[in-house]
Amino acid sequence: MSATPGKVVLHGESDVGGKKVFVCSFLQARDPEQVGRPFFAAWSPTARWFDELEPAFPHLPFPA
Repeated sequence: MSATPGKVVLHGESDVGGKKVFVCSFLQARDPEQVGRPFFAAWSPTARWFDELEPAFPHLPFPA
């Protein structure tokens, strides 16, 4: 999906530290160092767009 920082791939769902999350990465990014690096979004049954997702862990914000 397209987002302001780049094109995001949603790889699927996982459990990290007992928390259900979406596993994401950038296919393309404004910051080339972010391409391919995984990051986690809080699982949501209703989110349809990247801007509807929240970081899964407050101390690990989404890459910009």
